[in-house]
Amino acid sequence: MLVVPAALLGVYVYDKHRQVTAALQDLAPRYARLLGLQQQAAPLADLAQAAQAALEQRLYVAATDPGAVANEALQRARTALEEAGLSIEASQAAPAQDDGPLQRIGLNFTAEGDMAAIVAGLQKLQSSRPAIRVLKIAIRPAGLTPPSSNPRLKLQLNLAVWRQKAP
Repeated sequence: MLVVPAALLGVYVYDKHRQVTAALQDLAPRYARLLGLQQQAAPLADLAQAAQAALEQRLYVAATDPGAVANEALQRARTALEEAGLSIEASQAAPAQDDGPLQRIGLNFTAEGDMAAIVAGLQKLQSSRPAIRVLKIAIRPAGLTPPSSNPRLKLQLNLAVWRQKAP
């Protein structure tokens, strides 16, 4: 009679032992990953700071007003194109549009100049920080030019800058 309760108690203890062992085996890799992350906290923080600095070179931060971003980017693009030798006929900033976790602010330009000025202007835009990217470009002759001269070209540029959304 005492054997049956002792056997049931033994089965119960063995079953609980198996459950706890399985749970510990399941938790061991997770615990090891957490320890590894804890040991790598300083290098991970440095990498996060470097990533944030790289992001800020390419994007406008969320704290800036979209209107102020549009005006500043429009002025930077206008300056870059004028320094390259293009004459700006028209420029306009489009309203901010959501683009996933970012906002895209469009900039539209109509300019005129020769091919060397267009190339120089595009190179200046490419090297600007925060980044100003070319979305669309259309180049056509600005009018009749003598065959021996450098032709004037009319340039339609659709540019964009990106801004982080406020969290």
